[in-house]
Parts: sequence; C-alpha cells; structure tokens
Amino acid sequence: MPTTTQASHPLPPAGATDDAGVRRVNVKFAPSAYATLERLARRRGKTMSEVLRDAIQMESWLANAEDEGWHVLLEREGRVRELVRP
Repeated sequence: MPTTTQASHPLPPAGATDDAGVRRVNVKFAPSAYATLERLARRRGKTMSEVLRDAIQMESWLANAEDEGWHVLLEREGRVRELVRP
C-alpha cells in the first residue's frame, strides 16, 4: 500500500472567511457547468459559493504542491493513478 505524505502547505479550514475583506465576483457559466455546480452543492450540503471557494482553495493547494515537485496520486482497491492536470 502506498505511503501518504502531506505537503508542507495544508489547506486552510473550509469556509474560513473574513467578511470585512469579502469581494463579490460575477461569473457566467455554461448550462452544463452551472448544473454541475448545483449538483455538487446539493451533494455536499453547501451553497454554490462555498463549493466555488473550496474549488479555489483546492486549485491553489494543488498548484503549490506541483510547484514544490509533489505528485498527486489517486488510489482505489490497490490501484494507483497519478492526477495529471493541464
């Protein structure tokens, strides 16, 4: 079984916000992307804004890990695959 090691930059707590510094963004989505966002929000029991904030945190974490030379691996039933991003 593969060993799990954490990168040196943990994710900040989900939902951690400072309302004084909150900025509003207007984003246009294709219908399929919007439907995916709605589905993810329902599945996670979160608002669509929370899902988007989580996605931004995860993207930042992945980018930092890759910059440090880490590889992201997915494992299921003893099979391991590397996550390769564009």
